[in-house]
Amino acid sequence: MLATKIPKFETKRLPLVPPGKCGLDAYQRFYIDKDASRTYGGPLSPGQTWTRLKSDLGSWHLSDFGVWMIELKQTKEILGTGGYSQGLGAKSSASRLS
Repeated sequence: MLATKIPKFETKRLPLVPPGKCGLDAYQRFYIDKDASRTYGGPLSPGQTWTRLKSDLGSWHLSDFGVWMIELKQTKEILGTGGYSQGLGAKSSASRLS
């Protein structure tokens, strides 16, 4: 059992939901696009993208913060991600929006 409960936020149209398998297609679309993902370490292979998704989820459990997936409420489509990411030993956090 995981110790950290990832908070959910919701507006009228866009829930912010914890990272999960449901977002893998959106992650792959973003990270395969070299122009869109170049400042985030892309482009990435499908295996590397899966690792990134697992890393985004693991951040919550190791650091108590991370990114959410942005979901279109009406269709449940994952539009991208947003939140906080911080490397080991970093002194400040940065936001990322796919």
